[in-house]
Amino acid sequence: MRSTVLLPLAILGICTLHRVDSEGWSYGGNNGLDWGSDANHPYCTDGDYSHQSPIDIQTSETVLNDKLEPFAFSNHWNLPVTHGELVNNGHTYQFNDNDGIRTVSGGGLEGAYTLLQFHFHFGSTNSQVGSEHTIDGGHYPAEIHFVMYNAKVEADLLGRLAVLGFFIDVSDTTDDTFLGEILLSIRNDVKTAAAGDRIDLNNTIDLSTLPETAGLDQYFRYTGSLTTPPCSPVVIWTVFHSPLLISQNQYNSLLGGTDEEGEVIENNFRIAMPVNDRIVYHSPGTVGAAEEKRQGWKYAVTAIGAALGGIVLCTLVAAVVMLVMKHKKTEAT
Repeated sequence: MRSTVLLPLAILGICTLHRVDSEGWSYGGNNGLDWGSDANHPYCTDGDYSHQSPIDIQTSETVLNDKLEPFAFSNHWNLPVTHGELVNNGHTYQFNDNDGIRTVSGGGLEGAYTLLQFHFHFGSTNSQVGSEHTIDGGHYPAEIHFVMYNAKVEADLLGRLAVLGFFIDVSDTTDDTFLGEILLSIRNDVKTAAAGDRIDLNNTIDLSTLPETAGLDQYFRYTGSLTTPPCSPVVIWTVFHSPLLISQNQYNSLLGGTDEEGEVIENNFRIAMPVNDRIVYHSPGTVGAAEEKRQGWKYAVTAIGAALGGIVLCTLVAAVVMLVMKHKKTEAT
């Protein structure tokens, strides 16, 4: 199974997500806006950033797509990960699923996509800014990306990868059981190991509750890129509307780790790229700001139209009555 999964990684050029060095790029300075100036990462500007990710999702400008039905998760998600490893890659904490059996289909995707890995983007201590995508300009404290691939799509074509992105919010009371084991291992194992060391988590990680997460029918969809070098524009993005909730204690598990240079890993999010002429869709189940704003405008326009129509009708009726009365007065004379 391991070779089956690692081969697509090499072909896709996203192995940089697994290496600590990652050809020298960092989140310092302007958080990824200048990555394209490096000859090693030509996709990262894509000319005018026209196919780059992440983006700011302006909910009032999203478009309903009736084909964005609920997702279907294979039964393998109910099994513990037999071959899994957690690594501090120098930029984030990443869990590699080397089983190569967990797939997702539906959701407007063409064919089945197999889980490769998932990783975190987050801010710093006491920061509410950490997610890569934003909603109407607003960040969440963190974001988790499930990176999946479709072996039937050529490596350099759009649709080779599909990423499921979940916002993460901090709750005063909630301990998320789905992310609990991962966050516990980050705190106890990965942050105490050297950057680049891989921690085997065989038969300990349970992903079965992810398909049961509430709100999986409420999401946004657009086409974009990897949010780290090489920034390949091959990704079909799904960004779920409802965040996953974790406790402050669990969130703190992400903070305080260091890279191979001893620098603290924090604020590891790329800033929002221009949407340009791309269309951002929302699923029929997305009952949120997009629908509310659209409905609000619709009702406002309807109300204004009705009022104007009433005024025009009353004016016409009054004019007709006056003409009739004038005509009768003329006849009487």
